[in-house]
Amino acid sequence: MSSHNHQKIKNIFEQALKYKKSGNLYESIELYKKIIALEPNFYEAYFNISNIYEELREYDSAIKYLSIAKDLNRNDYEINVNLGNLFIHKQMFKEAMQQFQIAFTKNQMDPRISNSVGMLQRKFNDNLNAKKAFEYTLSIDKNNDFAIRQLSILERILGNYKIGLELLYKLTGKISLK
Repeated sequence: MSSHNHQKIKNIFEQALKYKKSGNLYESIELYKKIIALEPNFYEAYFNISNIYEELREYDSAIKYLSIAKDLNRNDYEINVNLGNLFIHKQMFKEAMQQFQIAFTKNQMDPRISNSVGMLQRKFNDNLNAKKAFEYTLSIDKNNDFAIRQLSILERILGNYKIGLELLYKLTGKISLK
């Protein structure tokens, strides 16, 4: 890519970001598409288009562009996380789980992944594996409010009321039987 083309793409990219921040989402998409026309392997443009389509709740389009981004950059675990979230929106839970499992093989230190796996395990009524997922989250982020709350619920579901209430107390500073 020539330095002229590089600067042109950078300028368009910055303008697309400004459009997105100001709520001009379709204008932002069009600018990202201009970038793709200039540089078809610019995976960030596909990634960003996908995020905008997700915000617009146009999940099929979001999946389409994110899948292209994944083909261009297989190592970015964020793509798998986002695909997992898109599949959840479409109530395609098994596909979502597959994406989170792939993301986990690439990055075991992102608590969003283990939290998402835990929630999907709850959806599948697999409370013991859900518990393990939330415990894993707490092993990498001991103050993760989401994992603490979910683990508190699970402990009470599993009959461990005292542990569930202790977790709730840790989270809120008070005990609630809800």
